[in-house]
Amino acid sequence: MAGWCCLAVGSFIAYSALHASADQSVLAACVGGVLFLVSLYIFLETQFVRIEFDDNFIYTFSPWRKRRLVPWSAVVGHSYSAFNRWHILKTRGYGSIRLSTLLSGLGTMSEKWENRSIVPQTV
Repeated sequence: MAGWCCLAVGSFIAYSALHASADQSVLAACVGGVLFLVSLYIFLETQFVRIEFDDNFIYTFSPWRKRRLVPWSAVVGHSYSAFNRWHILKTRGYGSIRLSTLLSGLGTMSEKWENRSIVPQTV
């Protein structure tokens, strides 16, 4: 829902910028364009980023990179970034998996990595 609201507000601001007076059109276009791009980013993050898992694999879905199938055996470490408010699963050969604290099901997934004795690391 938040993604849709951000996209609606960003679209409205971008549309309003198109109707700015001639002496303010450049500034309005810059501000409206930046706000629209930020709202589009938030929309894509909230609607299309998804993490799924089962006993053997972690499945990642994102508009920013290809889908990944990461075996739990490749996860070698875990850390938490308080600044970004996300957990980071470090893997061997698959890159890092960032898990926002806003993702649903994060508690169940954290139980999974704790049961697998994945070593916490500092960020």
